[in-house]
Amino acid sequence: MKEHSAGNTVKKILLSFLGTALIGLGSSLFKLASFGNDPCSALGYAFAQILCLSENAFIAQYSGAFGMLMLNLILFIPMLIWERKKISLGTAINVFGMSFIIALFDGIWSSLGLRSSNLPFYARILFALGGFLVQTFGVALFVQADFGIGPYDAMNLLLSKKGGYLVGRILTDVSCALIALIISVFLLAPYRDPPDFFKRVFDSDATIVGWFTAVLMLLQSPFITLWGKLLHKTVFKGQDTNI
Repeated sequence: MKEHSAGNTVKKILLSFLGTALIGLGSSLFKLASFGNDPCSALGYAFAQILCLSENAFIAQYSGAFGMLMLNLILFIPMLIWERKKISLGTAINVFGMSFIIALFDGIWSSLGLRSSNLPFYARILFALGGFLVQTFGVALFVQADFGIGPYDAMNLLLSKKGGYLVGRILTDVSCALIALIISVFLLAPYRDPPDFFKRVFDSDATIVGWFTAVLMLLQSPFITLWGKLLHKTVFKGQDTNI
């Protein structure tokens, strides 16, 4: 029994790491495609824009990683108050691993000379779609591993207690996207004229919130649910579904 329990724990740790890695890879692919990030990453990158103003060269250089870490630590506060039973090793993996993984993949794309400005349109579409599939699968895998949840998923659970996971995820996504939009457009780079505002949001080179962000807000939750059901029938047979 102990060996089985230990083996199950190792499995959950590995799947939590894998889920977090896939989520981070998806976020990095969205950034590379530059059509707009997923709501969670968008808010993290919005915080990164604030950190870019720092006189500390190290913080400014790795502002993306620090921005995601800041977001997770902020969301950890309500999680600590209302969802503390969900805190486990997987939570730490998500909070600290996410920032490192995004920075790692961003560095890989940069070393390979991959930038949205020198990529053909079809390649950017492929990166965006790939990021979507990878990240939604990563979220479902991490949540189904059930070894603690990340702060962002904790917010989903808090908002889903009355309307279900689908509603909770959409509400969380919309809230984060709006806050990211306010920070990146209105506070850090204010545009007075409506044409400039719409160019900022819907331009194909948008790096924070773009048209693809709206697509992700609508489609991420259904796909995460779909992946969760598939995982429940295959990898997590006999376990309770968390999505």
